Amino acid sequence: MQRDIYKTAVSVFPTIANRADKHHTRTIGQFLQGGEHYAETIAQARHTIAQALQYWRDGNMAAYDAAMDNYRRIKQSLPVAIMQGVCPDAHDNGFTSFSDVVCLDIDAAKPKDKPNGNEWIEKMPGGWETAKGIISGFPFVAYCGLSVGGRGLFVLVPVADGRNHQAHWRALVEDFAAINMTIDPSTKNPARKRIISLDRNAYENHDAQVYEATREEPKPVQVQPTQPPAQYRYTNTTRTAGADDWERAQICANIIARNGIDITAQYDDWLQAAAALAHEFGERGRSLFHMVAAQSPKYRFEENEMLYTNLQHPANGAQCSINSFFYLCKSSGVQLPKQAVRERTARPRAQRLIPTPRPPKPGTRPGMVSMTEPPHHVQTITPTHDVVPAYVPEPLTPAEEMELTRMADHIAEGVAMVDAKREQNPVFADFCDLFGVDYFGHDDWHMTAAQFENFFAERHNTEPPF
Repeated sequence: MQRDIYKTAVSVFPTIANRADKHHTRTIGQFLQGGEHYAETIAQARHTIAQALQYWRDGNMAAYDAAMDNYRRIKQSLPVAIMQGVCPDAHDNGFTSFSDVVCLDIDAAKPKDKPNGNEWIEKMPGGWETAKGIISGFPFVAYCGLSVGGRGLFVLVPVADGRNHQAHWRALVEDFAAINMTIDPSTKNPARKRIISLDRNAYENHDAQVYEATREEPKPVQVQPTQPPAQYRYTNTTRTAGADDWERAQICANIIARNGIDITAQYDDWLQAAAALAHEFGERGRSLFHMVAAQSPKYRFEENEMLYTNLQHPANGAQCSINSFFYLCKSSGVQLPKQAVRERTARPRAQRLIPTPRPPKPGTRPGMVSMTEPPHHVQTITPTHDVVPAYVPEPLTPAEEMELTRMADHIAEGVAMVDAKREQNPVFADFCDLFGVDYFGHDDWHMTAAQFENFFAERHNTEPPF
């Protein structure tokens, strides 16, 4: 079966930021021909991209970022269309009619992005023009032309049922992968807006075959654990865990604000941060987004407010999880807080043995409190078997003694902070009790290995467990 898609109605908006109040309909053919009215602006966009790439090759990163910002401003001034049908509200559940068309993007990765598999296209003779010829070999391709930046193609394919957009999209991804071309995953969303472009040498086929293939979304594979369950097993993990993600996101936002880290310098990163927070936390994530976005010199409250409001709709943020926000944080050097996850089994937990404390050695370190007796809240247990002899630290060198004297107040402050955290966080205290420690490490206190071993031995009368 063949179909001419060029007379099918779609939604058109004056710019990408407009919603239903600026909505009107045009045919696909009218929208594609409308690129002639914006030929000068589109030429300017492509010239700006070429400049940015030259700045990148020259190593002038400030000029590159400025050129890319200028390119994004140019794109945002151009009209857009939702090629999948008429959708005044511009969200996936707002279609009033379907064009039964899938719009695909095949783009080159930006220099700062990871390779996406399409790098070979620009390296072969003819580049994107040759790629158009390859794509035109598919009988179901109705249109293939250059994107607004000139470093990519967008393709229109008539499908059997536009309401089954994502199933058709997944099948098309496989077909294009067979010719070593990677489809932009954002085109999976039915209501994605397509910026107007101009290609006077575009491939057009008014008798394209209707694409009927579909692929269902693969179900996640349930993996059964192969190792026997531990009495208690703790792992540091960054997987999502509901309320824990909210606490982790708050910590990341505070670190970003305190250190003035800009994780939204790039336009795509700005959108990704907003979409992740809006989809995961809804309205309560708005303050976190403003806190993060305000670190950018381009921050404007009204613009960020409008973006977050638009992305709060589940359909608009469904493709972006909170892990996308954490990835942006990690890529910008923000140390992600990790969650201690405990898995219980039926076996009761063994009671920890508390060795008999030894008296403090002569010359106790200033600012430290030697444990000559167990804390009042700990009940000493008489062991039923031999206890490992107390760990005797090596004597400190004069240089280490001086360093420890200088840092005594800092170390004591750290101990007090950890003790306070034990009272505030039961999971933290439970972890400490399990392994017989009062704190997790010594990196934040800047102690040498020898100083840490001596400090731990005096505190616990035993060797460090890690």
